[in-house]
Amino acid sequence: MLADIAPELAQIKADIIFGGPPCRPFSKAGKQRGDNDALAALTEAFAVIVAANRPKYFVMENVAGITKSAVFKRALGIFRNAGYAISEDVFDAADFGAAQRRKRCICAGALGDADGWLFDYINQYRQAPVSIADILGPDIGTTLYSSVDPTHGKAWSRGGIHADRDLAFKKGRGSSKAGYIRKADLALLQQSGEGRRFIWRYPGGKNSGCLVPVDQPHSTIISSTKTPFSKNYRPTREEPVDLRIIDRLTFEDLSLLSGFPANWVWSVNQAKGKAASTTKGISHSSLFQMLANSVLPPMAEAIGRAIGDHHKRKVLQPAKGATPFKITREYQTWLRQVKHLHGQPLTQEQSDLRNVKKLVAGRKLKSAEDELQAFDIMPTTLAPSRRSNLRRALSHLCEFEHIKSYVDCGMIAKSDLFKPDGWLDWYLASYYKPAEQEVRPPAIILGKNRKNSGTDATATDSRIVETADQ
Repeated sequence: MLADIAPELAQIKADIIFGGPPCRPFSKAGKQRGDNDALAALTEAFAVIVAANRPKYFVMENVAGITKSAVFKRALGIFRNAGYAISEDVFDAADFGAAQRRKRCICAGALGDADGWLFDYINQYRQAPVSIADILGPDIGTTLYSSVDPTHGKAWSRGGIHADRDLAFKKGRGSSKAGYIRKADLALLQQSGEGRRFIWRYPGGKNSGCLVPVDQPHSTIISSTKTPFSKNYRPTREEPVDLRIIDRLTFEDLSLLSGFPANWVWSVNQAKGKAASTTKGISHSSLFQMLANSVLPPMAEAIGRAIGDHHKRKVLQPAKGATPFKITREYQTWLRQVKHLHGQPLTQEQSDLRNVKKLVAGRKLKSAEDELQAFDIMPTTLAPSRRSNLRRALSHLCEFEHIKSYVDCGMIAKSDLFKPDGWLDWYLASYYKPAEQEVRPPAIILGKNRKNSGTDATATDSRIVETADQ
């Protein structure tokens, strides 16, 4: 299908391509076959489509588990060979205004930039977590109070006139068979104070529980979240709460917690111009599958706005509260002995280095050389002289890291690190200098002159050829 799709898209000449290759091979909710799943190849197919089109930007989304796969690494190679600077990290939608915890790998590329280009732009849209109650109102959920059960100990109920009925546990299948209440729930109740509100959800993974406090974001919504109570559920004496008294959320509630508008049309079959439910014409299971697979709108909006800001070359301020770059004594010694910086010039050099490091810190780059490339591209309001000073400070660190790499691999001694400026270039030139051309060997005698038809060993007339190296 690539032969049909890639050329067709190339004719569109898109400015940006968004996509999400199938996550089933890498999702914790699936069989986790990874690279062995046939659908994994579509990750590389997405990369081929991007490389064939070469839009200004692309964004590829998937579950966090894809980062450990071979197909993802190959896709990154395709992107880089096509000239893209990559920003790749795992983001949580709850950090961008969604009242739900949902972590997703976002891999974004831009032509004509350096790696990490997206991070500073998207970080400006981070915000404090939004709770369930912030979206659905303060009355959502069930308020629990503790009491003492004579036959068990501490138990939880709605209190007041509901207490006796809520604590009248009937022996049933309980948590051991129905699989509802978990260790995570018991720990949560033990830590919670009086009057905390909760909602119930069908538990997901082994480490998750079924109780979710409404003063926090909702846990990740997955397809099984739709699963209702078993008709056979009865709490046992060992359980501190009857889960049937806990409020449950509707699909519309969960959609709002994910950041979708109240009037979002989920039904693909809804007739135009007719007033109908936003979920009409589609099965309950399909609704939850779409919700579970979606990129939540608040995070999607943050990504889109960040790319727009980057395209406009918006100048950003360094992130507040960033940890200052620590300058080692070894580097200070190198600046003194190799660059001959002392007193005020040395102090100014270190100040410039901390400032330029702060400007590029958000890109999460691995070396000063990568940071220097990023700094040269970054939009800024710095005066030319100031920019030049900052660049020089970062260039010196690049030089130091380059020389130190030879020390770390054992090619030169540690003391060589502090030799005069330019010493390494001279050393490498002599180290790799080709050997002197060897003296040409004598010609090879192929045969003797047989003019006298003898085998006189003293004959001197010979036929010769050039030596083999000629």
